[in-house]
Amino acid sequence: RWRHLEYISNTWLFCLAMESILETGLLPVALSGVIGVVVLLIVIRCTFGRGRSETKEKSPESDKTSGEDEALGDTAPVEERRPKKGAKQFVRKPSYSHTLLAANLKGHTGQILDTDFDLKGKYLLSCSEDRTVRLWLPKSFNDKLVKFVSIKVELDHGTRCRMSPDGKAFVLIQENNQTVNIYRLDDGKVVGQHTLEFPERPHNYPIIAVGIASTGKFIMTCCEEKFVVWNLKGEILASTTTHMRPNSFAAVSPCGRFVVCTGFTPDVKLWSVQFSKTGDYQQVAKAMELAGHRASVYYCSLSADSTRVATVSKDGTWKLWNIDVAYQKREEPKLILSHDLPVKGQSLIAISPDALTVAVAVQRSVFLYGCSTGALLESMPDCHEAVISSMCWSPDSELLCSSGGKVIHVWNNQVALEETLRDLQKQLESATSEAHKRRLLEKIKETESQVNRS
Repeated sequence: RWRHLEYISNTWLFCLAMESILETGLLPVALSGVIGVVVLLIVIRCTFGRGRSETKEKSPESDKTSGEDEALGDTAPVEERRPKKGAKQFVRKPSYSHTLLAANLKGHTGQILDTDFDLKGKYLLSCSEDRTVRLWLPKSFNDKLVKFVSIKVELDHGTRCRMSPDGKAFVLIQENNQTVNIYRLDDGKVVGQHTLEFPERPHNYPIIAVGIASTGKFIMTCCEEKFVVWNLKGEILASTTTHMRPNSFAAVSPCGRFVVCTGFTPDVKLWSVQFSKTGDYQQVAKAMELAGHRASVYYCSLSADSTRVATVSKDGTWKLWNIDVAYQKREEPKLILSHDLPVKGQSLIAISPDALTVAVAVQRSVFLYGCSTGALLESMPDCHEAVISSMCWSPDSELLCSSGGKVIHVWNNQVALEETLRDLQKQLESATSEAHKRRLLEKIKETESQVNRS
């Protein structure tokens, strides 16, 4: 309403001015002045009108928000900026650290199921649920980037793997079809693959263990009720029911003479695989039993010279046995050590090739024991994020590998040097000849220097 009155008054004043101009005869001068005033009014109108329109478009809430943003700036604390509802927040877990931890082997995207060293320590083999097999190079374990070769398993994944004695091949048990696949290697690269075509399918249950004789004469596979001995052509040499159903583990001794099997019964059984002097297969015969556990036995492991066997049981104990006996004359194996575990649960055991250290894995933890006294040397509690699935020693007994989840931990066996020192001192006490004592003293000095350097 006030705007209309303004327009009417302006129009009335304009008419009075025009009437006076006509009476005085100053029309040209008046017209130029009027045009200038009109232009000035248009400019003012456009300038102030734009400012008012922008002011109307801004709401009080937006003014408040913009004011807060200007107040916060780039120095606002992170806590005041809340994440959106439903947004996932990832927390980085600290990596496990230990004085004996030498390396973490990462890269598998699925659960690691088995690991194995070749006899020369050139490769560490691992198989995983991610349908790959990896050949790790132990020489690069101390480097920033660990070297490895990845091998894809088509439409399946490996559950058990073993390196051949010469390191030129490895055996892989596949999950879906339960076949034995042999991969030939040349300088760490797969140059051929061969699946053993069995004339018959002897296993009615999943294969839980595989082993290769160091002599190269046979391959052993084991399921829950029996183990089968094959030649390299895939022909069955023997199928032996263990009467320990269900079996929990089986292994071929490093000497290639025995098959050791554990299961539901508290006894561990050994069979000898016999060949003639010309290399022809003869028979699989019962050799001996390790009796002493009070419950089912989870796992077993043999030393490099096949004279010591370490076992771990559901009764919460691990035992060390001497099997270097005349079993043909019915001489019984001898129990050397028996030790209680700090915790109970599903367990694995691995004796070092030099038979000086025993590693026991219980759930997600690893414990190291000395074979001379059975004393606990070192413990690595909850070192894996998942239950430990496998353990293996390097041939020189300097490295222990444990796999759990998607990571392989590599441990330095520094405690073995200390155990070696104790063993040498024990030998020195029983030595009789002066020459033997001098040799032992030299070894003791050398071992002490190694312990001090480490």
